Amino acid sequence: MSPRKRRLREKLGSLYLWHRYAGLIAALLAAWLAVTGMLLNHTEDLRLSHSFVEQRWLLDLYGIKAPRDLRGENIGGHWLTQSADRIYVDDDFVGSGRAAGAALTEFGFVVAFRDRLQLYTTDAVLVEDLPFTATSAPLTGIASHPDGVLVIAGQERFIADPGLLAFKRVEADVQAPQRRLKPLPESLAEQISRDVLQHSLNWERVLLDLHAGRLFGTAGRWLADIAGALLLLLALSGIVIWAQRARARRRHR
Repeated sequence: MSPRKRRLREKLGSLYLWHRYAGLIAALLAAWLAVTGMLLNHTEDLRLSHSFVEQRWLLDLYGIKAPRDLRGENIGGHWLTQSADRIYVDDDFVGSGRAAGAALTEFGFVVAFRDRLQLYTTDAVLVEDLPFTATSAPLTGIASHPDGVLVIAGQERFIADPGLLAFKRVEADVQAPQRRLKPLPESLAEQISRDVLQHSLNWERVLLDLHAGRLFGTAGRWLADIAGALLLLLALSGIVIWAQRARARRRHR
């Protein structure tokens, strides 16, 4: 064998060796990316955004803790509480977003959100959920006026009729009082805190972070980058090996 052919064979063998070991490592990383990618591709079918993490170690990994010192608004013996974007009437979750307040009425009480009103009986049973269409601006407050009418505040002020079917604009000097938040009873605070914790992290976010490597911090992101680099290396080295072998076959013929 000529020295030239010997050097070519040595280079080809060395490249093939690197190609093989890079392939073994890349196969594991590619399997991780493939599995998480396929799961994320079926997020809606698997309802990953509606399935929540209960494992405490995983919640701790994200730094998620149960809320403390919860405060709420006592309205007719019932509690309106907001924690993060979750809103509760007593211990019942009633919606996501931002609550503007609550006010007593002759039939029960009303909870105001940024763009809608919820009507409850005196026993805190939801009667109706009404979109507030009198203005496109977000609501900022609601209160029972001294003369018995309901005042709804936003960029403008509105007075509601007794059935909450019509709303009349009034002068800006008709003010809705500030909300008065108080510490929750201990048992209620524990129930709400536990429920908020159980709905703080869904599996879709976990899989997204796992797929991108963010779940393991900086090291995880570098690992994802290495996986991509190895796959690129495999593709390039595979092309080089094929080209060198094809050239060797042509010379042999």
